[in-house]
Amino acid sequence: MKNLIQYKERIIELFQEFLNGEIDNQIFIQKLYSFEMKIKLENDIKKRNSGLWFRFFNSDTSATTILNIEFDLKGSRNNYNNLIENLKLAIELNELEIYCS
Repeated sequence: MKNLIQYKERIIELFQEFLNGEIDNQIFIQKLYSFEMKIKLENDIKKRNSGLWFRFFNSDTSATTILNIEFDLKGSRNNYNNLIENLKLAIELNELEIYCS
């Protein structure tokens, strides 16, 4: 599985827009799903259950999908806070990895 580094800058910009309050939760998720479709088309990924997932920083042991992000935005305050911290770390550490499988 290949790290789709060519999309990193745009995803980071999207994270920043969300964290800065420029877009709300719903628009953030919609833009992530739109980005996923674009990546799948550009990389000719046709597997039905394929999708984007993220590692926010090098020591991140999770494979966070857009669905996970959506759940965390709607879930408990703890999940929400953890997601926000992960988005911030992805920006600050510049270690974001993007995969589609």
